[in-house]
Amino acid sequence: MAIPRLPFVLLLGALLLSACATRSISDAGFPHTPGNRNALYRGELSDFDVVGRFAAASDAAAGVALPPRAHVLVVQSGALFPDEVMLAELGRHFEVAAASGVPLAEGYGERGMLAAAARGGFDAVVAYWGMLESQQDSDASAWVPVAGLFFSSTTQKMRLRLRVVVGDARTGQWRSLLTVPKSDERRTSLVGSEGSDRDQVELVKREGYGAAAEAVAALVRR
Repeated sequence: MAIPRLPFVLLLGALLLSACATRSISDAGFPHTPGNRNALYRGELSDFDVVGRFAAASDAAAGVALPPRAHVLVVQSGALFPDEVMLAELGRHFEVAAASGVPLAEGYGERGMLAAAARGGFDAVVAYWGMLESQQDSDASAWVPVAGLFFSSTTQKMRLRLRVVVGDARTGQWRSLLTVPKSDERRTSLVGSEGSDRDQVELVKREGYGAAAEAVAALVRR
């Protein structure tokens, strides 16, 4: 069987493409396309930005206990506004409001965001950080038809790692939670990689955010 013909530039790119990328959930544009990132992204928050420099971390036995239907201030590190999916997942368990997670040059004071949350009548701050790890490999021996043409197949593996900090605005105590990383793998054409990447990001976020919200909900007093 004859091998489908490709323009030389596309074929060369397909043969050479094997890339790894790490990016924040707050700057999740396709990493292999120049200029496709979040122009408003200014980096990530530190834990101290959220809980302050003098907050006491709870031990494993005591933990942080939230009241049922607690009023929580949700913060996505690096983003002007938390992702809607996370707000929806947390909203199943809590009364939620949102705050910016863009780092401030002057910092957030000795008590961090917890101080502002306490003044606003919130029970807690739920802040989260997410890292997307992806690896993209092309297979010049496999071909995917697109609009009557054949393009080299590209496989991308993606994993989302999430960390959540829950700070009690009343006591200043806090807990750090880790969820099981969510992953996805799929094959697409070289020309369809960007759209496939976007779908993967949405999938692992949806699964990861659901697990994170359940982990926070487990801190509610029974």
